[in-house]
Amino acid sequence: MYSFQHLETILQFWGLKLKSLHPEIVINGSPERTEYRMVIEDNKERLYILEQIPSSSLQNKLNISKTLRYFYEKGITTVEPYLPDLQGNDIVEYVKQYWQIVPYIKGIPLSRPDYVFDEWRGTALANFLIDMKKHSSGLPKVIKGEVFSIKKYILDFMHRVKQYNPQLLPELTEIYMFLHHDFFKYHDTLPVAFCHGDFHALNVIWRRNNIRKVIDWEFMGDKPELYDVANMIGCLGMEEPKGLISGVICSFVRELQDNHFMTVWTWRYLYEYIISLRFAWLAEWLRKNDKEMIKLEIVYMFLLIDNRRTIERVWLK
Repeated sequence: MYSFQHLETILQFWGLKLKSLHPEIVINGSPERTEYRMVIEDNKERLYILEQIPSSSLQNKLNISKTLRYFYEKGITTVEPYLPDLQGNDIVEYVKQYWQIVPYIKGIPLSRPDYVFDEWRGTALANFLIDMKKHSSGLPKVIKGEVFSIKKYILDFMHRVKQYNPQLLPELTEIYMFLHHDFFKYHDTLPVAFCHGDFHALNVIWRRNNIRKVIDWEFMGDKPELYDVANMIGCLGMEEPKGLISGVICSFVRELQDNHFMTVWTWRYLYEYIISLRFAWLAEWLRKNDKEMIKLEIVYMFLLIDNRRTIERVWLK
């Protein structure tokens, strides 16, 4: 997309000299929130990820940069801050394009879906959340924003389904009523905390027996304190439903409980929140018109509802 000379000029803002491009290297995380990204190598044989970001994402990207640097300076080395340029800027502007750069971190690929049975991964994931919560109270105020409401999201979602996908309404109404019966009444009372916003095993670069880096912070912000916990459990169970009662999830829940990560009131509504967050994933499949994933997502939501007692009993052992 860009010439070698163009990228060479951009790297000069960081005092780097471009040696080569590496399009063959697969970059972890979603490419959808960048306009261009490439692994590059400098003349000292160091690898970086160079990203061009849309102008609409500038403020969010600046907040992410500040957040990652804050956590890194607090000793959470499982985050990787973006590099400031020679002038100390987090984002470089060049011919009306916006660029960031971060060291490329190589990890060990997950063996899918077998990884869901690795208990050590659950402990590692829980400890990351514990460390993040410990230090998040001191985050710069500029990073704070409106608290995300999954209740409001679902209400808006159901309205759109009624307009554009009425064939899904009977099944989704049944799921909606499951949540409306009790969870929606108390949603607004749930304690709030800073959250990663898209926390699951695929947004982690793994070592052989621990976390190397946690990536993809685009949805970070103030949310109910159980948000990251619910998202992680829901995503892993979607990949392998048997994982809901063994391996990563059980050790994850146990470690969080042992460290009093959430209030008793929050634990009470964790299961409903897991189901609630699947509406956001369902919205993504609808946006992509992925009929197979739409069907699978609805089946998964009913699986969670129908097996609640069995699954929660295992978690509480």
